[in-house]
Amino acid sequence: MRKKSLAKRIIAIFLLIVLIFGGINLFWYGFKYLPYKHMAENMQLSDDMGRPKYTYTDGEYVYRLKMPGYLSFGSGFLYVVRKDDEDAAAFVADEEGNLTEKNTPHVDIFIWPKMFSETQYGVTIYEETDSVCVVTNSRMQFIPDESLPDEENDRLSALFEAHKDEIQELIKAAVQFW
Repeated sequence: MRKKSLAKRIIAIFLLIVLIFGGINLFWYGFKYLPYKHMAENMQLSDDMGRPKYTYTDGEYVYRLKMPGYLSFGSGFLYVVRKDDEDAAAFVADEEGNLTEKNTPHVDIFIWPKMFSETQYGVTIYEETDSVCVVTNSRMQFIPDESLPDEENDRLSALFEAHKDEIQELIKAAVQFW
């Protein structure tokens, strides 16, 4: 009698685990994977070193999409850059073989769509010998990095404001495409 009871409990626990895991998979598939899959429908799949990405280029912009990792609710992103600026950031070697950054000044954006919170935008601002990354929200408000000193956040905020028109142009292109 006890063996049957123990077997029933083990089966019930196993079924509960399968049900919970299946529910998590369904939730991830429906709320994270499918929206990205829908956004990638008109894009070309490219396998970059085992990391599949989707790309689309029109006359003015290059759009990229990285699918979210399996059961990851935080990964996956969208990316937009002006077509003319696609290869503008590069690392080159100096005379001693050290990698240095050589940029054509431009801006690109990363977009992280969120399920239950506001979408965030990562903006990379490239200058001739430097690049900085800042975060903004959909209302185009600079989000300070709490790990940086106030002076550095003030510098980044001023740089963000100086490039706000370019940033808005890229966000507008992303909204129209996706």
